[in-house]
Amino acid sequence: MLGLLKQPDPGDQLDQFAFTTAAAVQVAREAQERAATAQAQLQDARSRLRAVPVASAAQELADLQEAERIGLGRLMKDSTAIWGEERPRVMATIVRESRRNGLDPALVAAVIQVESHFDPFAVSSVGARGLMQLMPPTAQWLLEKDSSPARIRPATCSTRC
Repeated sequence: MLGLLKQPDPGDQLDQFAFTTAAAVQVAREAQERAATAQAQLQDARSRLRAVPVASAAQELADLQEAERIGLGRLMKDSTAIWGEERPRVMATIVRESRRNGLDPALVAAVIQVESHFDPFAVSSVGARGLMQLMPPTAQWLLEKDSSPARIRPATCSTRC
């Protein structure tokens, strides 16, 4: 009703148009910066992906096939903590790390089944943690003993802490 009584001042419309234009330009600049950042991240991810040797993917597949052959999947069938794509990775990792350390993968999987039922966030009443129920001082000693960051790393807590 006020619009009917008073016509807007042309000077106000020009100020509003200038403000709206400046805001649109600022939003466009920010979008362009975000797009450039995303493009750089994509290029970085692609270069890291190219750096992954094909041999490691083939080895991962061979380790998974070995895990299936020796029946690790049967030990993990009751586990509700490891799902989807994590399950084959865990099975292949058990085979790979067991072989690398001179252990029988079935024995390692059996220890994990008994100790934590394949729950990576399991904590015992005395404070032992993880798949193989290590005590924190033992885990710390292992971290200090092995300086390679890719080999042993503490688990990050997601939603199950």
